[in-house]
Amino acid sequence: MPTDGPFASIRAPGPGHGGGVDLASVVAGIANRWPAVGLAVGVVRDGSLESFAGCGLADIASRTPVTVDTVFRVGSVTKTFTAVAVMQLWEQGLVDLDAPAE
Repeated sequence: MPTDGPFASIRAPGPGHGGGVDLASVVAGIANRWPAVGLAVGVVRDGSLESFAGCGLADIASRTPVTVDTVFRVGSVTKTFTAVAVMQLWEQGLVDLDAPAE
């Protein structure tokens, strides 16, 4: 995996997806604005990892860097995933956001 200072990045855009965004730059910007021990950003398309960027440490004590194989605790972001899933269903016309939830 190529590295750029403390930032690790792989990039493999699928056909027809152009160059896309340089995730290493995005992650560097996030790390510069909000301190974190380590963070990772990945883009999955059609079930495959299209691009990944990570920085910092997965484990402080052992100085293990964040890699594409690092496992993070999901925490309280499941609400965000649920909202995205519901909005995708709405875009497909499968959910009516104005209908009662019952």
